[in-house]
Amino acid sequence: MRRGDRHAPDAGKAPFGPYAAAWIRERELATTARQLHGSLLRHHLDPAFGAVGVAEISPPLVRRWRADKPAAGTGPTTVAKAYALLRAIPAAIVPDIREHLKRYAEPGSRDCTSMTSATRATPSPRRPGPARES
Repeated sequence: MRRGDRHAPDAGKAPFGPYAAAWIRERELATTARQLHGSLLRHHLDPAFGAVGVAEISPPLVRRWRADKPAAGTGPTTVAKAYALLRAIPAAIVPDIREHLKRYAEPGSRDCTSMTSATRATPSPRRPGPARES
């Protein structure tokens, strides 16, 4: 996480299954992409990760899942697509939270007074560098 990024302490505790279903539902996707993502979630990701907290999905857990899929008869292309979807969904958590916080940090927002100035999303001023000689 970069300096200045904030996250809700409970963000990663959400079970992957419901979070992933909402993530798919909220995206602007073509019908075929929505169907593919839904199928990958139902058949490949939800059985393995559905009840697991998003933050609890670790590299060893994913490696085990990937190793078991071909043995279960899943083709390499399907495994690759499911893996890509698995990577995209948790990666959306920080940007989703950042967008949520930004709404409350904007001047004029009803709740912006509840946030301290240190938590507002304001860029730090850039200092001019030393003059270069030509």
